[in-house]
Formats: sequence, structure tokens, C-alpha cells
Amino acid sequence: MSIVVFDPDSTEDVDFRDRMRHPAAADPAGGMWLSDTEPSFIDADALRKGRLARLRAWMRESGYGAVVLFDPYNQRYATGSRNMFGYFLRNSTRYFFIPTEGPIVLFEYPQSYHVSMVLDTIDEARPSKLVWSSVSGRDDETAGPFADEIAELLKA
Repeated sequence: MSIVVFDPDSTEDVDFRDRMRHPAAADPAGGMWLSDTEPSFIDADALRKGRLARLRAWMRESGYGAVVLFDPYNQRYATGSRNMFGYFLRNSTRYFFIPTEGPIVLFEYPQSYHVSMVLDTIDEARPSKLVWSSVSGRDDETAGPFADEIAELLKA
């Protein structure tokens, strides 16, 4: 194991194959579990893809070009991702941009990209622009960069 230099803008500092860093990187339980919360008798890939397809169908029917999901329950339904679930129920510092068509972008808590990038429903991870704003009173400093980044994604 080596020392990792903290760089919140980098997603290249994680070895996704290292089972000590992510439970889905290997199956240490010998087939009983595919990850920490998915029993092997459930086709989790099909479940995630089906839920995402239903969400996108609803978005098209409702006239939405994209949604930004802050709620961890909605995030897990749409993508299967569940990092630090309890913490994010109170602090909305992790969010997803999900367009009707195109790549899904996870805005993740710094140094936590590896938790969800193994999922086939997530195309890209970027550092969250809202980290700690909900507990520091610095909303005015983070609202602009957040809005700018979402606006750029909508233009793409």
C-alpha cells in the first residue's frame, strides 16, 4: 500500500482492481455476494439498467432534458450507487446529472470516486462543487460554480 496524495480534482489515484479499496473489485465471499449489499442471485446489472431506463422514459414523457439528483434514495434507484448514504441524507454534497440521452455524471465527494465508478450506469465522476457548503454557511461561494457546471452539461 502506498500513500495517496489528496487531489480532489483527480480520479486517477485509485486502483479499481484492488479489493481492499472496493468490495466489487473481487469476490472474496466465493460467489455468495457480488458486493457488500448485493446477493449473487440477483442480477444487479439488469436491475440498475432497468431502473435507469424507467427513469429516462419518465423524463422523456414529462419533457425533461435532464435531472440533477441530490437525494441518496433517488441516486441509488437511478444508478445503484450508494456511497456514504446516511451522511448524504443530511448533507447534499454528492449529486448526479442524468440527461435523457447521453453520459451520466457523478459529482462525488473528494477521494470517493472509486466507490461508484465500477457501476455500468455511471459514465464519469467529477469532484462535487458543493462539498461542505451545507454545513459551512458558504453557499454563496459554491452556488455559482455548481450552476455553471450544470449549465455546461445542459448545453452539451
